Amino acid sequence: MGESATIRRKSVASVKGDASINQQGENFLLLALTFVVLIISVSPSQAAEHRADQFCHVTISADQNLVNSEISVQAGRTLTINATGKINVARPGQTNPIVSTLGPEGTFHFLDKESRLWFPLPAAGAGTDPVYALIGRIGSKGRPFYVGRNHSVLATASGELWLGVNDDVCTENKGHFSVRIRIGGPLTPVSVRNRVVGNVSAAGPLPDARVLIFYVDGLRPDIVEEMSAMGHLPNITRTFLSGGTKLQHAYTVFPADTITANGTMWTGTFSDRHGVKGQIGFDRRAGRSDNYLGTDGPVLNGRFSMPKGIERGLLQAGIAVVRLVKGGREAAQEFRDRRTSETPTARHHLA
Repeated sequence: MGESATIRRKSVASVKGDASINQQGENFLLLALTFVVLIISVSPSQAAEHRADQFCHVTISADQNLVNSEISVQAGRTLTINATGKINVARPGQTNPIVSTLGPEGTFHFLDKESRLWFPLPAAGAGTDPVYALIGRIGSKGRPFYVGRNHSVLATASGELWLGVNDDVCTENKGHFSVRIRIGGPLTPVSVRNRVVGNVSAAGPLPDARVLIFYVDGLRPDIVEEMSAMGHLPNITRTFLSGGTKLQHAYTVFPADTITANGTMWTGTFSDRHGVKGQIGFDRRAGRSDNYLGTDGPVLNGRFSMPKGIERGLLQAGIAVVRLVKGGREAAQEFRDRRTSETPTARHHLA
């Protein structure tokens, strides 16, 4: 106990005797401890994120199914794939094979016989992905995923990257895809949309402008954007997506059926104004169904909104007959309300 106290006192005296050496030692010790703390504070996952990006190129032949690229992918790291090239695919025709030249995006146009084929990534009659597109999977038993021209995701599994053509039998295909692969780095968007800010000054209509309405019944805008980003719909992409504007908060009407939406589109009002409540209306008094979705549906729709010309003359004649036969203004008004909403359509504004 006395010896240890003596040693402690000697140490203190030694420190006091050489202040410069002590100061250098403290600085060195502080630097060493800081370095150790930095090493301990970096977790293995954070260290993996700071690894250098890996780049490589592979060639995927069209006459092979999914093949091992021998490129390792780690879960949690970014996987970005860019593909170019064309392949000739032998497709099952009625009598002889039909050869189609396709890019990595494949095609959604499938033949009758292809609807009964098995594809590694469900397509044609069995799924929603394109046939003969470039696809991939991670690991020999991983689930296939669409690659197309561009693909950038955070890997959810670890393993070797497999790539190939979404085809059931590839032996008669010709050509290849050139594929560039990057492991790590930022995610790369496959499509970019320019957002117009809300404080842009309002602009009036162009003088002497003509408007062509390209109306596709039942076509969802999100599907159009998805297919465009995948490399399909080049004409619609160029004309409407790249060269047009999308309103962010534009919604359909209720009920969201064709004829009710048409009435709103042509009048600028909801169904409580233009009166077309649905595609098929049943008149309980007359015991009759009116089908606005038939071949004469547009005629009935326009006639109900605001009839013109001969149609308006017939309506006025009917109102006069009802007033004469049944007597009274109320019966005539009821007859009129059951046959027209008197809502102006686009053609009335353009006349």
